[in-house]
Amino acid sequence: MIELCLFDLDQTLAKTDDLSAVRPRGVHNRTPQYERELKIEYLKIPNRAIYSEQILLSIRARFPAIKLGVFTRSPRAYADLMLQWLYPNFTWDIVIGYEDVRRHKPHGEGIKLAMKAFDLTRLDRTVLVGDADVDIRAAYNAGCLAVLDKSAWPAERQFMHWNSLDLTADGILDSPSDFLTWLNEPGLTLPDLEYRLNPIANQNSLCRFDKTNYFFPKEVFASKKPTPVFIGGRHFSDYASLSERKKWHTLTNSVHINKDSKLFPPEWIDTLRAFIRYKYPLLAYAGSLTVTVIPARPGREPRLESLLSQLENSFKLAAWGKAKIAFEPKLLTYKDGVVSSSREHLTKPERFINVRDHLSVNTAGPIPSNVLVIDDVATSGATLVYASQYLREAGVREVTCFSIAKNISDVT
Repeated sequence: MIELCLFDLDQTLAKTDDLSAVRPRGVHNRTPQYERELKIEYLKIPNRAIYSEQILLSIRARFPAIKLGVFTRSPRAYADLMLQWLYPNFTWDIVIGYEDVRRHKPHGEGIKLAMKAFDLTRLDRTVLVGDADVDIRAAYNAGCLAVLDKSAWPAERQFMHWNSLDLTADGILDSPSDFLTWLNEPGLTLPDLEYRLNPIANQNSLCRFDKTNYFFPKEVFASKKPTPVFIGGRHFSDYASLSERKKWHTLTNSVHINKDSKLFPPEWIDTLRAFIRYKYPLLAYAGSLTVTVIPARPGREPRLESLLSQLENSFKLAAWGKAKIAFEPKLLTYKDGVVSSSREHLTKPERFINVRDHLSVNTAGPIPSNVLVIDDVATSGATLVYASQYLREAGVREVTCFSIAKNISDVT
């Protein structure tokens, strides 16, 4: 059950892009003159509310125990006036504005301040709803849940929108009414593997597999063509800015527990099986698929090869229709000389060069036409980017990349 829900104001609760000039003049400025100036601009556009007053009243009626507030980078005078005009019959439990915090978004100080005001401690029961990457990063920094609301997004997405999606929020909304559904079961919309590690009784996974595009660094290759990678969930890295969220994130913990495993949790296998059904729905009736993994470096334990073997055994025990699936642990291989990117603290360009110069395709046998490549944690994306390129160059017609988790890096 959610205990505290905070909304971003601008472009989340209301359409306010046109107010960017008058907005900052509200810092420490509660004068009648500022109110008149803001009101003149406010009235130029009718129906500014994205979240209607009725939606907010419905949330309060259906979830009376939830504290509802606003956390914005805008000045308090501006925020208070806007909320008064937008929602004359709705009373917010708390409003956190620009002057109320020392560190603004993407820092989560305002979230912690709101939690303290109500003597709340459960980060997994606190959520920030926003339309931009700065909102998702603020939620991650505070350690709470993040919901991305795309209601006000234009049809043609810009760079800022892709940045927001790349952060893989706990929930993603297309309209304000979706939030009422999300509040009923917040965990249901998590990425697939995260949900399976925290299942809800009598509820099946929604099979959410987000897709992230990875690119070559310009220092390595001039191509701007992306390599799409599907993910099972998130891995929160060791940055201090993510320490609060990392503490209670189940998949991050699972990745660390299994960093040397030869036998992986059944949920990992279930997610891989679910993804194969999701991505290749006709495979149960016709066609073929070859599944492989990013190989272990020479001299290292073949972890992902063990994962692949476990996945293969699951299909032997529970076949999927007429699906013809081959499991090839040695389709990709590393040459001697490859180093550990993390242990050697390689930069992003160095990671790509390391993989470029040492990863290769085993062409001794027949080259399959349809390949799924699995990795554990996608950080720079270098391994999957080059795996995809080299497999295509070797003659594979279709390559799909999947990572157990996507790494979430420093957010402040």
